[in-house]
Amino acid sequence: MRNYRYVARDVSGNLVQGTIKADNKRMAAQAVGRQGLLVTRIESGRSDYPEAAREIITKIFRRGVTAKTLAVLCRNFATMLSAGLPISAIMDVLCEQSSDRQLKAALADIRTKVQGGETLSKGLAAYPGIFPEIMVAMVESGEVGGILDTTVERLAVQLEKDYRTRNRVRNAMIYPSVVMAIALMALIFIVTFVFPTFMQMFAGMKVELPLITRVMIFVSDKLRSYGLYVLALTVPAVLVAGRYWGRGKGQTIAERALFALPVFGDLVRKASVARFCRTLASLLRGGVPIIAALDVVKKVVGNSLFAKAINHAQESLQRGQGLSKPMRESQIFPLMVIQMITVGEEAGTLDQMLDKAADFYESEVDDTVSTLSSLLEPALIIFIGISVGTMVISVVLPMFQLLGGMGR
Repeated sequence: MRNYRYVARDVSGNLVQGTIKADNKRMAAQAVGRQGLLVTRIESGRSDYPEAAREIITKIFRRGVTAKTLAVLCRNFATMLSAGLPISAIMDVLCEQSSDRQLKAALADIRTKVQGGETLSKGLAAYPGIFPEIMVAMVESGEVGGILDTTVERLAVQLEKDYRTRNRVRNAMIYPSVVMAIALMALIFIVTFVFPTFMQMFAGMKVELPLITRVMIFVSDKLRSYGLYVLALTVPAVLVAGRYWGRGKGQTIAERALFALPVFGDLVRKASVARFCRTLASLLRGGVPIIAALDVVKKVVGNSLFAKAINHAQESLQRGQGLSKPMRESQIFPLMVIQMITVGEEAGTLDQMLDKAADFYESEVDDTVSTLSSLLEPALIIFIGISVGTMVISVVLPMFQLLGGMGR
């Protein structure tokens, strides 16, 4: 965004001068006009380099608005709408309540736009990095249908359930990830800094060292010699690999491999299916046309395999065919979901069947998370035990051999 200097006249005809930030001159003129001023001259000002630098740094390090914050925001919005408060008053309250600076600034701008006659959905759409597409689509459908209070209530329920599902999956992985990271750091520290002390002692022994000890000596020596180089190369290698596996063909291969993993792959698939069913049901119930709803779901589900299947379903719908057939052909969706969608299409209750499928798979996610936790804990204990046992054996075996030689 750049600074623009403007000269304008207010409602009394008085000249007003000032500066405003905008992406281009046209948007700057529109922003001044929304303040009730008639622009007579506007020109680009000098770039504010220190402020531009601060904005770049802020974009790099700022944390996005969390799913929990959005869920709470929607719940408060729905509660105040049902109480009969006008949108402008609701926006005032939400601005005051928000503790997130990024969200607060966006809400303040949306409030100004709404007071100027713009619709709420257009104001939300101006901040795609904060408000998800499902939120924009459902608010727009509620405004068109005159049922904004009902739509926002459904949106609040959808965001709350989606947050709980994501939170369960994330929490299931926190404990094993932390334990694994601490265990690996401890093992690297021992091999790099503690084991060399025993290496000096082994060097003076006149016995042949066991294979396991020789391997540990080799690993320790290489870590001390090349550990920093490996660490320096690991970071760019991970970034390059993440860039490849996060897009195009690489992303498809990575996701198929993820789905093939025992337990964890099943967990990711069920969570994606639950998010698909819940989001599509909410959009359809909110009055969004099914093809437009699938456009939103495709971006919300966060999986390229599901996105390709949804693309195929959209093409099928545009040809006048149903939704269940292309979903069956994709071989991504479980048979139970396909059967429930088939029944829903025939009975005209697709949103209800999708909601039931979402309920089922959300409970399946809970069960799978419990199973995963019960499997990971003993697996971690076994991993740590084997690692520590290997190091102990590699140190103790040469001592036993030395003692045996002294006895003979």
